[in-house]
Amino acid sequence: MLYNLREYHRPTDINEALQLLRRSDVRTVALGGGVSVVGEGEPDIEAVVDLDGLGLDFIEQQNGILRIGATVRLQTLVDEMEQVAGGLLAKAARQMAGPNIRNMATLGGALGSRKIHSPLSVSLAALQAQTEIDGQANEMPLWADLAGQIQRQGMDGHLITAVCVGLSDDPIGASYQQVGRTPADYPIVCVAAVTYPSGNGGSQVCAAIGGLTHDLIVISGLVEASIPRRSVEGIVAEVVPHEAPDTAYISDFLGSAEYRRSVAPLLTQRALIDALGQIGIQAEG
Repeated sequence: MLYNLREYHRPTDINEALQLLRRSDVRTVALGGGVSVVGEGEPDIEAVVDLDGLGLDFIEQQNGILRIGATVRLQTLVDEMEQVAGGLLAKAARQMAGPNIRNMATLGGALGSRKIHSPLSVSLAALQAQTEIDGQANEMPLWADLAGQIQRQGMDGHLITAVCVGLSDDPIGASYQQVGRTPADYPIVCVAAVTYPSGNGGSQVCAAIGGLTHDLIVISGLVEASIPRRSVEGIVAEVVPHEAPDTAYISDFLGSAEYRRSVAPLLTQRALIDALGQIGIQAEG
């Protein structure tokens, strides 16, 4: 519970919201769906800034770019993204939580909560999504690059206002794979893979791995049409670099570093083969 909460603000302007969040004398946090803020109930929170008045609940497509506002609910992604980006965002959003939570939780809240190894975070990394910060569209970092910074430092004084994903005119293959204590549980390790047709019958691929190292891992490459299986094996070999120290890998009550190192390449291979198969490239056996 937020026992020390004494201020509630609902600004209609992003600059006003940022001014409130950047106050040094009052511990102030952003409030989207309230799943993280209310659920975790940090006792030092004194004020919340409700983002629902900022007009960030939108999904729009223009000039080959999909732009999703920060206060879009995860259930909306499930309902409306099934035919977009290979259905990857819809599947990832469904894996985030049950329907009751999805109807409250927002895209911005899910990404700003420091849980960068979530299904949605990993899928956005595989889609090479860019992140709009504080409403500024001129400089948008890749989500995969920003995620590590958020995990270490949080988003104090800043807001994720939108996420942008480039859409392909050609059909794409997209796959999400994970291991967890149960199929519906939070993943121990998860992988998202996206494939785009390229010349000579091959494919450009991008895979993102969460739950292996403390940062997200993103690998891209070309699967050659003449040797698809060998190309996939070469990409998978990059998942666990031999020179990485043991401290680079996550080890906790969910899974040891050794377990994660063993399962991540298998999931990556499975995701790549599945995604490639969706665009007609057979990379098995």
